[in-house]
Amino acid sequence: MIDAGSIDPHPFEMSSSNKTEAPILSTEQQKKLDDAKIQARIDDEKYLRSHPEIKLMMSAFTKEVLRHQPDDIKGFAKNFFTDNLHEKISAEQERQRTQKILGQE
Repeated sequence: MIDAGSIDPHPFEMSSSNKTEAPILSTEQQKKLDDAKIQARIDDEKYLRSHPEIKLMMSAFTKEVLRHQPDDIKGFAKNFFTDNLHEKISAEQERQRTQKILGQE
């Protein structure tokens, strides 16, 4: 189970010492926004855990990007995710299964 208290609702914000402007949201609005962000992250995590094929797709994609180092990453991603994706996922799944059997993971 995911502990909502351990999720930072502001992972990319500057530290308070760097802030010079007054807050735009009221305390109540900020609390609601923080709660919504936390719930969205929990929902995303649940979705990712229920769809392990996403991890396989991203693993295979990352390896191909690093192998080919394309100049046009968007075009490369378009081709990767539209051309024979099922075969790429199956190959990555088999590679990970083999590594697990050999104890290399």
